[in-house]
Amino acid sequence: MTRALQTQTLRRNLQHTVAATLAGLTLAVANTAHAQRALGLPFVGRNQFSVSVTERSRDGISTEKEAVFGVSYGRRFNGDDAPVQLSAMVRGAARALDATEGGIFDGGVAVAATHSIRAIDGLSVTGAAGLSTMVWGKVGPNSEDVDRGRIVNSVPLSIGMAYDVRIGSATFAPFVATTHAYSRGRDYVNDEPINSTSKWRLGHSSGVSVRFRETVLSLSNVYRESGMPNRNRVAFSAGMSW
Repeated sequence: MTRALQTQTLRRNLQHTVAATLAGLTLAVANTAHAQRALGLPFVGRNQFSVSVTERSRDGISTEKEAVFGVSYGRRFNGDDAPVQLSAMVRGAARALDATEGGIFDGGVAVAATHSIRAIDGLSVTGAAGLSTMVWGKVGPNSEDVDRGRIVNSVPLSIGMAYDVRIGSATFAPFVATTHAYSRGRDYVNDEPINSTSKWRLGHSSGVSVRFRETVLSLSNVYRESGMPNRNRVAFSAGMSW
């Protein structure tokens, strides 16, 4: 197989994986519900759209990280007075494939429920389950280099707590969450699978969200995430909820 054909094949495989994942995410979110209050993405209204920037390992193994930009959309299905709030969210983030940095795609959906603890005003608990896919690819800059790729599919199960603090017209909500995720990964060299692994991994996150009218901001620190090395990553999102 020629060098040009190897590169074209790798790019095509990554494109097909991303397209199939997005199609699956769209189907899943149409039939599920999700709430993110104690996971750093609270709803002000019934809809939420946000943009985000976070860090990802360059290949899912090394500790060297790259910035990845993404978007997310969420929909809440019942009102503020409901004892349990349900909603659905789909997200996607990517970094373009190039010869020096490598390409990254990260997407997922989740379903969850948030319960407000009426005995302690402002305290809430969220449980969530979801599906996620991360794809890495790297095309060597020289003809003698090998093309490498990695795909990790995960099923994360999360539970978190948040406490709302009103300051003027804004609501600050520090939160903590833990995630137990089952993941299956496969490594490729020149489009040929060379290794596959499966495991459970326990991780956690903490941060704070801010709600002001329709604006929602969130900053979090994530540790030991499935598909990442042991080091942490930082995530920031900003959006609107209406």
